[in-house]
Amino acid sequence: MNSHLIKLRPSRYRAFTLIELMISLIIFALIAIASTYLVAAGFNTQQYAQSGATADSQVQFAVQRITDNIRAANAVTITANSITITSPPSSLISNGTFTINYFLVGSNLMESYVNNANSTTFSSDVLVNNVGTFSVATVPANTKAFQITLKAGTAPTVQRTFIAFGRNL
Repeated sequence: MNSHLIKLRPSRYRAFTLIELMISLIIFALIAIASTYLVAAGFNTQQYAQSGATADSQVQFAVQRITDNIRAANAVTITANSITITSPPSSLISNGTFTINYFLVGSNLMESYVNNANSTTFSSDVLVNNVGTFSVATVPANTKAFQITLKAGTAPTVQRTFIAFGRNL
């Protein structure tokens, strides 16, 4: 007989079965799906945090600008959603005065500077994007104090309510 041609493999050289390969492929696929989900969730969290930080930065900058300009103002006129501030004489425009306006255009809070001598607008900028609320009111019993509420951002939103006092009013 030709028994010497057929060699049986010893058990230590055993190969993987089809079932074992399929199970390992399924486990690998589940790990890959979970990893992809975690990376996507991390990216979404990073975008959410960045959006909130941008909105917070813009709102804080606007609060500081409005507060500083009201403190230095000679006159302040308000409506429900706008502020008009008249500056003291400035060496920037030959000791003339200028008017600073804060108002909404669409969903943007605008700041514009107008030279009172010739009614020329020499600056108009967007201070805050995606504004949901901009309201202004005089604080009761104090005509030199103004309560301002500014809410901006998509998700998350940032809201600041603050009181600005006019020193020269």
